[in-house]
Amino acid sequence: MLPSLISDQRRLKSLRFFLFFVLIVGFAGSEAEAQRRLPQRPIPYTELEQEEGVARLREMRQLGITGVYSLLAEVRVMPRRGKESRFQGQVWGTRNEIGPIYRYEFWDRENAEKGTLRFLVQNGEDRSIWVFDTADSEAGLREIPIEELFTPIEGMEFTPFDLQLPFIYWEHFSYEGLSRVRGRSSHGFLMKPPQALAEAFPWLEGVRMFLDAEFNAMTGAEIVGEKGKVLRAFNIIDIKRVDDQWLLKTVDYRNETSGDKTRLSIGAAALGLEEHRFRFTPEMLEEPFPAISRDEFVIF
Repeated sequence: MLPSLISDQRRLKSLRFFLFFVLIVGFAGSEAEAQRRLPQRPIPYTELEQEEGVARLREMRQLGITGVYSLLAEVRVMPRRGKESRFQGQVWGTRNEIGPIYRYEFWDRENAEKGTLRFLVQNGEDRSIWVFDTADSEAGLREIPIEELFTPIEGMEFTPFDLQLPFIYWEHFSYEGLSRVRGRSSHGFLMKPPQALAEAFPWLEGVRMFLDAEFNAMTGAEIVGEKGKVLRAFNIIDIKRVDDQWLLKTVDYRNETSGDKTRLSIGAAALGLEEHRFRFTPEMLEEPFPAISRDEFVIF
């Protein structure tokens, strides 16, 4: 059965931190949109006060791709030792009254018989994740409990936590000042996990998130473990502009403990899709989404 969630404590602690498609929503959105939404700041590269930090986070949460969209991607798993593997993926996204909502599908390009794993991810103040495996229909549709948020998805080096990126909406944080992230001045925030998550995962100190000092989009993030050790980080390799929207095109994710790396490559985007065609509900995970014609995609 592929892919299937597995419970392996050793792999859990290695934190297969794969900031996947949802990161696109944090970084994407047109430059013009970012300029429109953010107040004019005469000195954008100064340290922030607490009140300004809260305002920046609130503004960032509202940035994203407009309307309903779909992205096609390839996931290339590159372990430091061992054989590489590749998976195909597709994501659909929009925003409802709670916040951003996404549907993900993943499959093994070398073995179609292993089926497709589907997720529905609701972000915002009221968060949830649902999963359905087409190769194991008897298991049925289920909601993923908090205890499985860091359980790796077999073969692809990321977890339900990485699909959702709930830290974007965590209430408590420490502002850590300005730094350079791939040549951009960025504000660092150490987002602190809520009580329920901290109790379930006592090793999780927080997630360090970087926001671009000028446009307020997310430029990177790191999972921080005990004693401040960075366990996972990512680097943006390049981006692509499609219909005045900036999309991530290639991103590398590195396990700082093992040296293993995963590369996400976005190959096509369909923006401005007709909303009535797509129902973002858990029940719809048991059904295929409507097909999108090739003409609707911009191929990179």
